[in-house]
Amino acid sequence: MNSVDVAILGGGLAGLSLARLFQRECPEAKVLVLERGTEFKRKVGESTVEIGAHLLHERLGLAPELVKSQLPKNGLRFWFDDEEHSLGFSEASEDGPATYAYFRSYQFERETLEATLFAHVEEGQTPILRGVRKLKVDLTPAGPHRVHYEHEGQLATVSAKWVVDATGFRRLLGGEGNLAPEPRLNHSATWGWFKDSPKLDDLVQGAAAKRMIFSERFLSTNHLLNEGYWTWVIPLASGLNSIGVGFDEDHPNAEFMPRTPEQFKEFLHRHKQTRELTEGATMVDYGAFNHMAKRPTRFVSEQRVAWIGTAAGFVDPFFSNGIDMIALSCEATIDTIRIDLRGTLTPDRIERVNNFTLNFYEHFVLSVAGLYPTFASQELSVLRYRREVHVYWALYTWAYMNGPLLAEENMALLDPAFKEAQARDRLFSRMIRSVYRELKSRGDLRRFNKGRYTFNQLGWRFVPYVRFEQHVGGPMDVERSLEATREIDTGCLLALLDVLYNGDRSPQSGLMFAAAHPVFPGLLADYKDHEEFDAEFFADALARINVQLKTILGPEVELATGLTPESFKRAFHGLTVGLSDEQAKALRVRFNRKPELIDFSDMPRTRDKVQTQDEWTVEHTPWLEDPPAFRSIYDLLGDDWWQSDVRQPFAVLQRLREELAGTK
Repeated sequence: MNSVDVAILGGGLAGLSLARLFQRECPEAKVLVLERGTEFKRKVGESTVEIGAHLLHERLGLAPELVKSQLPKNGLRFWFDDEEHSLGFSEASEDGPATYAYFRSYQFERETLEATLFAHVEEGQTPILRGVRKLKVDLTPAGPHRVHYEHEGQLATVSAKWVVDATGFRRLLGGEGNLAPEPRLNHSATWGWFKDSPKLDDLVQGAAAKRMIFSERFLSTNHLLNEGYWTWVIPLASGLNSIGVGFDEDHPNAEFMPRTPEQFKEFLHRHKQTRELTEGATMVDYGAFNHMAKRPTRFVSEQRVAWIGTAAGFVDPFFSNGIDMIALSCEATIDTIRIDLRGTLTPDRIERVNNFTLNFYEHFVLSVAGLYPTFASQELSVLRYRREVHVYWALYTWAYMNGPLLAEENMALLDPAFKEAQARDRLFSRMIRSVYRELKSRGDLRRFNKGRYTFNQLGWRFVPYVRFEQHVGGPMDVERSLEATREIDTGCLLALLDVLYNGDRSPQSGLMFAAAHPVFPGLLADYKDHEEFDAEFFADALARINVQLKTILGPEVELATGLTPESFKRAFHGLTVGLSDEQAKALRVRFNRKPELIDFSDMPRTRDKVQTQDEWTVEHTPWLEDPPAFRSIYDLLGDDWWQSDVRQPFAVLQRLREELAGTK
């Protein structure tokens, strides 16, 4: 009987990624991959965000092939709708990147991606047996395990010190009790692939076509948002468009969600945006996942069993973090096995790695749990996305790109930071749900869903996350990163008050930030046990901010009424009412001053060390006539554009207008 150190059961994206990691990070390990399939098939899970992109681009060394076989991703772009679903791309409000991202991510055609990865693993001489049948594992507590299978008509058994389940939702080793339905996410999805679909950019006409775009819309993962559901549109290098709908089974609109290919086509026809995308196109394939969220209890076990990919859990497709979870489960697995092969693995270490890696899963759940109904509102969705991208980058992405993620000193620093950030996630979700309910009761849920355009990179009345983006991958100051997440939460609280009380949508005020920032920790502590919030929560927040305002302004400025729901409708939130002209002028200056935020400027910029910038080709896809320019916001406005003394984001918008008009 042959013996190996690691038997990987499943040769899809997760299994091949782990095999490739072993080749690059732990070449002394003897690895065998066993796969049922004989060909690479079309699959969903085609979009990446930065953790998953970093795994494939850098950790697996696939960048040279990816630029020749896949499409670049131009961030996340959001489109909004009215209740009748009558808004086309030319009328709908749009929120998306005006330029390409600083770090690249990808839109992947899974069959070509897995074929590329397979070729690398095979070239590295790791045995991969495809067409395996009758796969069965006898787990032995003291080890080694025995893996039985049939290949090319021959029965065989291999002895394996470690067995890794990469069999996806099948979970060959699911009997170990590793996965359970995620109770906070009752989401399903259905999708199809379409050929001869038009390019989304060509559907944007009239005034909307003149919006400031320095990149191509269709290369974004386009999200078409509605109440309780959303539709994705992802281009693939072959020329197909992947179009699917994700929906909350617990929302009343689940009654109208498609459950069959025919219902799916009819659903797309009922919505003007997807009707524009699919009229004249042909659906060539179809699929569905029901109740898809699965929660893992662990990634590695003392019995020398590990789970990776969807066998190690799945959250939700909305923020494209499926490949993130592949990355994280693979990192937990290879780190644990490498230590075991050295003879120094302990039960405490296994528990530590499991608990730490579950932090990422927990954040991904909290980023969408209970929030599908809020998608219908442009102002809530814009705010929610700004917060999510800020927290994801400041803590989770930086931790992964900085590496080594699972070093003891890293985990000791990051674990409490993650725990605080997740407590803030929960508070934010309850706040935004409360405002959603109020907007809906007033008939204002979709009030800004038509004709508006906002830019992802510029934040929303708040200094954007790019203050630290250029430093990601270098040494991580965890306390500064955590403070950045505290700052975005203060901005979100003020923004939600603005939405709730019909504020003037002014740029973020330094005075208001200074008054609200000390308030947030108290709200976090005092409301941690409240399941949902009502108007009293925001009234309490206002009262606490008023106390801080009086402290900051001192006795020389006696505010007439302070902040009230009514005053939020007035200029400077009504704070200048009752003041002398001189006092009012001074207060306006303090109000308009930028917030004082945590500084990252002394930290090194390490982009070239984090992500190589290979030249893109276009010969492999009909979507692109020329290679993308990849101009980022820094290329247009300089490395430190957000530190300008000129008030933001208006100066940025003006420079973009001038660039677009060719007047610079």
